[in-house]
Amino acid sequence: GEHWEVVDILLKGGADIETQDEYGDTLFFRAVKQYNKSLAILLLDKGACIDGRIGGDRTPLHYVSAFGEESVAHFLLERGANTEVRDSFGYTPLSLAVECGRLEMVELLLNAHADIEARDTNGFTPLLMAVGWTEDMARLLLDKGADIEGRDNKKRTALFEAARQGQLGLARLFLERGADIEARDEEGRTPLWEAVGEGNTKAVSLLLDSGASIEVEDS
Repeated sequence: GEHWEVVDILLKGGADIETQDEYGDTLFFRAVKQYNKSLAILLLDKGACIDGRIGGDRTPLHYVSAFGEESVAHFLLERGANTEVRDSFGYTPLSLAVECGRLEMVELLLNAHADIEARDTNGFTPLLMAVGWTEDMARLLLDKGADIEGRDNKKRTALFEAARQGQLGLARLFLERGADIEARDEEGRTPLWEAVGEGNTKAVSLLLDSGASIEVEDS
């Protein structure tokens, strides 16, 4: 078709297949964004890098994980896209899918063996990121083996985040799944004292009803 001919002419004329436009997009990334599968395949067959950085930071799989269709992600994964590549924030494609609340995309990436414990620059795992979303997201990650005691750079677990944000449903879920109610962060605080500090009275009540000790204060 026309795309083949145009690309062939460009490449035969010495064009660099990884050339980026003013927005940092490569030809391959443009094909992915438009989900022009035949052009994407052609470019890969001509040597385009499937993990080429867009604007020097994120890969096509990063973009698709946040904004694209599952079918496009499936195509990229089939062609060998790297699930563990990180952007400047330390986000993997899985991290972005969680951050954007994309349940089906998260499941697709996990089924492709994406690292469920990948940490961003703040030490946040996908489970810690999921606290801002629905219980379904956290439940999926836990069912797939996420470490409920995974800690960020401040040594806070998902239960800390749920207590801090006043996310009662998530706090209950984490407690039901065996989260350590007396876990301490780097300053010696427990989830209870995190909830107290944020003024989340319902979270305080839940944690007390669940057996949290009132004796442990921050140091």
